[in-house]
Amino acid sequence: MKYTQQIFLFLLLGIGFLPKFGGVDNMASQWLLLSLVNLIYIVVAVVQKEKANNQANIIKDPIFGSYLVFFCIGLLSILVSLNKVESLIELSRGIVLISSIWVFYHILKKGTFSFKQISGIITVIFLLEVIYYFVNLYISTSWYGLPNTKGIASNINIEAISVLLKMPFALYLYSKTDKSLQRKTALIGLMLGTSILFVISSRASFLALIAVSIITVLVTEKK
Repeated sequence: MKYTQQIFLFLLLGIGFLPKFGGVDNMASQWLLLSLVNLIYIVVAVVQKEKANNQANIIKDPIFGSYLVFFCIGLLSILVSLNKVESLIELSRGIVLISSIWVFYHILKKGTFSFKQISGIITVIFLLEVIYYFVNLYISTSWYGLPNTKGIASNINIEAISVLLKMPFALYLYSKTDKSLQRKTALIGLMLGTSILFVISSRASFLALIAVSIITVLVTEKK
């Protein structure tokens, strides 16, 4: 099931690259596709007859448990909600998030990937994301005269967060690998990713970038 896990890990991390099916806002299609990916993985895991104890361990995790409690409170809040339709939509997204946590946990719990391999996968997706950003920015500016700075996300703030979350993995890979291709991939991704933050010009992203850089340097120096 190793290659199956690799495929699903790429799908989960690269959900933003999947098509939006003509929608004005790609957020709805991303939620739908994410739920389908999670559902297919869970079905595959059940068919593969995974051991029940490996699947149930996450339920005992306090972080997952706290999120589950939050979800249950949200479920009860529908009873007093003024907009029950919107509440159901948000509740469904909560279910998708919980299932995504379970799928990630299940993939990582199998021990198929080392942290360095995960960093490599995320760095490749990171590079594809930043390349897509600038290609999309060039096309939108040249053809339509309106720069699209959203990238694969639904707005610029989420795009900035998406870039920032992937940067530590690229920094780790760059500092820990001896392979020239991986180092170049990480370096190009970091350079283009930093450029995206300057294009977006979010002050919070600059502060987060400084914090991420300092923490990553401190962590990698200790290992």
